[in-house]
Amino acid sequence: MPGRVALALFAHPDDETLAAGATLARLADSGWAVHVVLVGDGRITARPEPADNRDAAVAACAVLGVEAPVFLGFADQRLDTVAVADLVNAARDAAPAPDLVVTNAEVDLNLDHRIVSHVARVLARPIDRPVSLLEASVPGEADWNGAGRTPNWFVDATGTFERKLAALACYEGEARPWPHPRSPEALDALARTIGAGSGLGLAEGFTLVRGYEGHLP
Repeated sequence: MPGRVALALFAHPDDETLAAGATLARLADSGWAVHVVLVGDGRITARPEPADNRDAAVAACAVLGVEAPVFLGFADQRLDTVAVADLVNAARDAAPAPDLVVTNAEVDLNLDHRIVSHVARVLARPIDRPVSLLEASVPGEADWNGAGRTPNWFVDATGTFERKLAALACYEGEARPWPHPRSPEALDALARTIGAGSGLGLAEGFTLVRGYEGHLP
């Protein structure tokens, strides 16, 4: 809806694309102002060969047609060492007040994801104004956590899924070969499975925590 503001709050670069890239692109195409805020500093440290994904995130957001990402600067895989209040305040100051928050899922294996999910729930409390909240699981994370995927909100990705794949290609070190769940083939299969179950053809699935008319894709 024109004039609406969406906050895409995620832990790491590529989370926004893997979990919700087609939906963020759809929102932008529909006239929403889509602000991407990445809680981490953009560096991947929990690997034998560390990586810096900041430039890739900027390129991916450009492909999706959303605002350039803001990095809050907290260390990768260390969010559990930071007070939640500090994370909430930093996220609140990084973008305009949103009508919709799209964020990591509380069922993901990655602890950073679960912490950001909690931060988003605090930010999206309907105290002064209604704020819709959608959680998006990064492919593989819920399954690795033994939680599975049970989306209850579905967004048509037919017109924007190719942009999601193009955005993922910006992350040269993150797209994996089949049968990894973050391979292009697996993302296509997942979008088709969710789309078939929801009658949309190609779709992204979310957990709707709270929603208001006019505040959802």
